[in-house]
Amino acid sequence: MKVSKPISVLYFHHSGYYGGASRSLLEMIEAFPDKEVEPFLLTQTGRVGEIFRERGIDVIETVGISQFDHTRYGHYRSFRWLILLREIFYFPFTVSAIIKARLKWKNIEIIHINEVTNIPSIILVKLFFKGKTGEKYNIGSGINCNNIFLVKKILKIFATKHIK
Repeated sequence: MKVSKPISVLYFHHSGYYGGASRSLLEMIEAFPDKEVEPFLLTQTGRVGEIFRERGIDVIETVGISQFDHTRYGHYRSFRWLILLREIFYFPFTVSAIIKARLKWKNIEIIHINEVTNIPSIILVKLFFKGKTGEKYNIGSGINCNNIFLVKKILKIFATKHIK
């Protein structure tokens, strides 16, 4: 019986804190049949990287991953617009980490963005992970965007699949 090569998946996780989203991501990865998926993780520096490494997953950590959270529950208003300064500060670190991932992990087949507010990552991944002729990267996000026009438009342009 021929053993097929595992599918290499790059997961982007927005936070270094180990909580519900990171736990769900880890449980999903561990639920795949053995040798079916080869996971890689790009995340903010913190406990998440340590836990995923303990489970044998190759990790790249960065100071921060730039987000744009203008959703129903996190929309910018009043002084909350100042949070964008943090996201602008994180942007070069996000770019650097994506370039590092592209250089380190050359055979990525699927890219999973674990949070829809990672709009800068969705756009950058599409730019830096362009395949050669005939190659296709499947860039998806696993969250419901709650009918937010901007998020839906960006996902339509940049994501191959948006899994609700």
